[in-house]
Amino acid sequence: YKCGVSFYTAYTLYPFLESASFLGMIAYLWHAFSEEADPTNQYINSITIVRGGNNVWNEDYHVVHHHEPNVHWSDMARSFQENIDSYKMCRATVFGDCEQGMLIHWMFGRKWDEMTDH
Repeated sequence: YKCGVSFYTAYTLYPFLESASFLGMIAYLWHAFSEEADPTNQYINSITIVRGGNNVWNEDYHVVHHHEPNVHWSDMARSFQENIDSYKMCRATVFGDCEQGMLIHWMFGRKWDEMTDH
């Protein structure tokens, strides 16, 4: 059984491009916002999603990953609750009742009103 060069190229190139695009969108989403007056404010330039529909390994608590990189993924929700006053004080970028795919759709589709409803 033989495959041509075009099949081999598509078989290897397409998954690579698809995964690179997906991971690029996710990385962009996690850090899409910033505070002009304080661009190092990680509470704003990293998003947090509460009550997310697809929270694998507590990745929705993304700010915890920056502030406390030593916190185990299973303890991220607890860390978020313990530091919720800091999130409020810094006016953190927090979304609720949605997931990354929805946020990417709203962001790239410029559906800002739908995004702010969450």
